[in-house]
Amino acid sequence: QVAWLTSQGCKTLSIRMDHQSANAMAIAKFLEAHPKVKQVAYPGLESHPQHELSTRQATGYGAMAWFEVEGG
Repeated sequence: QVAWLTSQGCKTLSIRMDHQSANAMAIAKFLEAHPKVKQVAYPGLESHPQHELSTRQATGYGAMAWFEVEGG
C-alpha cells in the first residue's frame, strides 16, 4: 500500500512543485516591495545575485526564500 501511495504521489509531484514555486515567487515579490523588508533572497527574483545561474541550471526556483525585516 505504501508503494502504491508513493507512485500516486509521484504522478502529481511536478504539479505540486510548480505551485509551490509560484507561491514562493508571489510571496518573495510581495516582500521585496514591502517598505519594512530590508532584503529578500529568492533565486527567482532578478535582484538575487545568482538569478541568472539559477535560470540556466534549473527549471524552477523552488519554494524556499528568506527575508530580513528593517530594524532586525
